[in-house]
Amino acid sequence: MEKLLCPSMMCADFGCLKDSVVTLDQSGVDIFHCDIMDGAFVPNITMGVLDIKAIRSHTDKMIDCHLMIENPASSIDLFLEAGVDLIYIHPEAERYTGKTLTYIRSKGAAAGLAVNPDTSVEMITELLPMTDYL
Repeated sequence: MEKLLCPSMMCADFGCLKDSVVTLDQSGVDIFHCDIMDGAFVPNITMGVLDIKAIRSHTDKMIDCHLMIENPASSIDLFLEAGVDLIYIHPEAERYTGKTLTYIRSKGAAAGLAVNPDTSVEMITELLPMTDYL
């Protein structure tokens, strides 16, 4: 099994984001992981599209976004346009999860499904064929 190094960028010092991205890039990270929280689906508010664009401007490595937001389908294009390669969504946050996963893939990005500990297996089984990462 391949192991990937995916640092969480929400922990970065945004005062020196460029230096952090360049240092991580040169250190051999595989994926820059970005947690996007809206204050509604989860209580915290974190990174946004401008942060993703800033990271993308300093690396060609893969960027993934874990969207912990209500109705993620309405924001998919914003993150794809910012340069995201992989988008994770929660089935609990999206009414048409399968349609959204399929849309992400149709735009050339990888589709991920984020699963909470109390999410039932039955809820995600039919979504697995549309999912690149779990």
